Amino acid sequence: MRIDPRAAFTIALAAGLAAAIYTARDWPVETRMLPWVLGIPGLLLALVQLALDIRARGTTEETAAADLIDLPADRSLPPKVVMRRVSAFYGWFLGLIAGVWLFGFFIAVPVFVFFFLLLRAGEKWWSAAIYTGATLGFLWLVFERILRVLWPQGAVLVWLGF
Repeated sequence: MRIDPRAAFTIALAAGLAAAIYTARDWPVETRMLPWVLGIPGLLLALVQLALDIRARGTTEETAAADLIDLPADRSLPPKVVMRRVSAFYGWFLGLIAGVWLFGFFIAVPVFVFFFLLLRAGEKWWSAAIYTGATLGFLWLVFERILRVLWPQGAVLVWLGF
């Protein structure tokens, strides 16, 4: 039996969410809240998507693409342009993940927002600074004050003894 790539992706996503939920079961309540609040609904939605993927087997690729998005894929772009854009996206994404691991969530995310807006989106520095401040304020208000999420410190901060 051949598994459709969409169904395989949905299965992998559901497995990752299930692993996150299972891993967080022994964590303190404050820490376990985020993986459970995001993971349980995400897992349920992934299972619904899996049922839709299985039901959609046998549809053509164009019909399936039309069901997923409103806009058709732009096939006029040369593959090198597509690869450059995809590489840039993954570079920014992996940079964010590395920043969170190295410096912690509350340092990495605002720094990422600032530099992404400045370098990638072409915003002026003062506009990027305003959006970064709003992002930092939102993170502090929602995650620190309201939800009281305990985020692990970044590896560099741990190494330096902070």
